[in-house]
Formats: sequence, structure tokens, C-alpha cells
Amino acid sequence: MQVERSIRAMTPQERQAKREWGTGACQVRGCTARAAYLLLETPSGKSEDGDWWQYCCAKHARAFVDQHGLEMPAAAARASRSLAVQ
Repeated sequence: MQVERSIRAMTPQERQAKREWGTGACQVRGCTARAAYLLLETPSGKSEDGDWWQYCCAKHARAFVDQHGLEMPAAAARASRSLAVQ
């Protein structure tokens, strides 16, 4: 079974939702840095395993990128205050 891996910056809407849902922190155990990226792993082919995803900080995103030979995406712009108020 092959696994497709990708990484992208969190959208402003995801950032806001994560703050409303919890702390907005990286989901790597023991890390309290602010999450900024979404890591994705999707099994290819017919597999009953679902997708794996994790929000993480820049440090852990860099480790994922280095481990899997991916390119680090540009960081997303911060959500504007008008979005945060809504």
C-alpha cells in the first residue's frame, strides 16, 4: 500500500476554528507552540484505513517535510481581526 503525503498552511478559517475548539496549539505530544500547518497522509488504492491528519507548528512541519522529502509551503497570512470577531 502506498501513502500519499502532503503539507499545507492552515487557512485563516481553520486557525479560528482551532482556537474556538481548543488552544490552537500544535498537536504533537508535549508541544505548546501555535499550530500553523496541516499534515496529511492518504492511503492510495483500496484501503479501509482512513486519512491521517494533524495540525502542527513550523518546527514539527519542517521535521515532517525533511523526513518525507516534501517542500515546505509558505506560511498563511494571519486571520484578520474582522474574521476573528465574526
